Amino acid sequence: MKRIADIAGYDKDNNLILIVEVKTRERMTSQWASELLRNIWAHENMPKTKFFLLALPDKLYLWKDLSKDLSNAEYEKPIFELDSKPLLKDYYNNLHVKPEKLSHESLELIILTWLNELINSRKDMSKAKKELRRLFESNLIDSLKNGHLEAEAYI
Repeated sequence: MKRIADIAGYDKDNNLILIVEVKTRERMTSQWASELLRNIWAHENMPKTKFFLLALPDKLYLWKDLSKDLSNAEYEKPIFELDSKPLLKDYYNNLHVKPEKLSHESLELIILTWLNELINSRKDMSKAKKELRRLFESNLIDSLKNGHLEAEAYI
């Protein structure tokens, strides 16, 4: 049985590169995020993926090179945790909504739009905000270049 991902990202050859799980909870810890990841992998039919992004209104957690076995210590914590409010502030302002008042669908659309803009950006990211540079250094954005994103995708 296939699972529906909130957002799935594919490379130029249509290979699954990214699974995004969107949650509207705030002020969650990286330990909570890691436990959620393990629960998702243990109880749902998840394919192997190069990246997994947990997107919350106030945080982004990114893991890299996930396999079926999440018992390895390397998955205990995400490769990084970002404060998403500064990165998504313009989207929240454009919607005239506070992050804590977002519906799941609204946050999903914001994350999808933001990722699409990053993937299709022609800007020089060497002068990007520190948090954004870390996202580019993870190789996530380059992996998705010339690919596509899908919301509510069967994976």
